[in-house]
Amino acid sequence: MTDYLKQFIDRATDVPLQLRRRLALIRDLDEKAVALHREVDEHCKRLLAEKGQQSNKKQRVANAEDPAPPYDVELALKRLLGLADEKVNIANQIYDFMDKHINQLDSDLQQLDMEIESDRRELGLEDEETACGKLGLEVPKAGDTKKKRGRRKEETAAAAAALAPIEIEPAYCICNKPSAGQMVGCDNPDCTIEWFHFECVGLKADPVGKWFCPICRGERKPGKKQGKKAA
Repeated sequence: MTDYLKQFIDRATDVPLQLRRRLALIRDLDEKAVALHREVDEHCKRLLAEKGQQSNKKQRVANAEDPAPPYDVELALKRLLGLADEKVNIANQIYDFMDKHINQLDSDLQQLDMEIESDRRELGLEDEETACGKLGLEVPKAGDTKKKRGRRKEETAAAAAALAPIEIEPAYCICNKPSAGQMVGCDNPDCTIEWFHFECVGLKADPVGKWFCPICRGERKPGKKQGKKAA
């Protein structure tokens, strides 16, 4: 049983790592495909612009003397198809990997059921019979346990509440007050405050694009930020 559980844990631990690797490959292929799409699009736009500029014979002669390097659109499209096929291949690998893992899990569960059934036969237990029942041991019911220990549990909870530290809600914004109403986050990753009330920074609606607080813009000096602490 110990070896079975160890093998199961080892297999389950490996799943996130394998998925992360394959998804990272798909993301890398996506980035290459986007760059190639942009390259083909820019080439087509440049080609159309050159056709528009070639309105006289001199321009055509100049272009003939100094031609632009050829760009193989067909080859680029084949590369795009190759990237797409590779992504599909990796997605199929992910599917096969997960399918294999699920089938193995089903097999492990069947093995566990067989071991439990074997243990029950060795103990001579009938269907729906428990080991405690066969040994004549009385198992306390949930309701009885609650009645016997209810008062003690209430007393313990009251004592714990009395001794529990008082949590002070963390403060934000330049006003150093708790979160309330609409708030906006500063897009500077090194901002020491991070969140601000709309009214404190003069906002009436969500800002468009990136937004930086008055402190990060250099309009105010940072104040002391009250953290979460216990009394």
